[in-house]
Amino acid sequence: MSPSPIRSWLRKLLRPLLIALGVVIVLFEELAWDILSHLMARLARLPILARIEAQIRRLPPYGAMVLFLLPILVILPFKLLAVWLMAQGHVIGGIAVLLAAKFSGMAAWARIYALCHPALSTLGWFVKLEATLHRWRDWAHEKIEHIPGLQKARSLARSLSSRVKGWLGEVEA
Repeated sequence: MSPSPIRSWLRKLLRPLLIALGVVIVLFEELAWDILSHLMARLARLPILARIEAQIRRLPPYGAMVLFLLPILVILPFKLLAVWLMAQGHVIGGIAVLLAAKFSGMAAWARIYALCHPALSTLGWFVKLEATLHRWRDWAHEKIEHIPGLQKARSLARSLSSRVKGWLGEVEA
């Protein structure tokens, strides 16, 4: 059974838009993850955070798992607040809260991932799940690699990331 002409027309119209949106999301996530990871590593130089991070590194695997999932739980009320604000007609305020939650959550999650990864990697199921997620991510990236302009956009994103990280200052490895 062949698709209807309207369905075919919609697919031709929407597919490039969805691909473009996917590319923008992938680049944004890569850029944000890179910059926010750097920023959080820089903040980790503060003595109080350095002590907290030392304790995090000593967590057993399941303690690390709980901490790893914590940003999701902490940010959920802020996402709900954003939805409530938008439903009340405060769209810009809702979007601002949503973006703040997204960026702060991503920053915290990136740092916690880096700190907890050694402990989490001792869990066989976590290693398998992570490998599966990486395969899916790699598959998705392969699907968009051929898109015209992606490499140029990635180059611009890396350049921007380097400039921002330079502005933030160096971080010891």
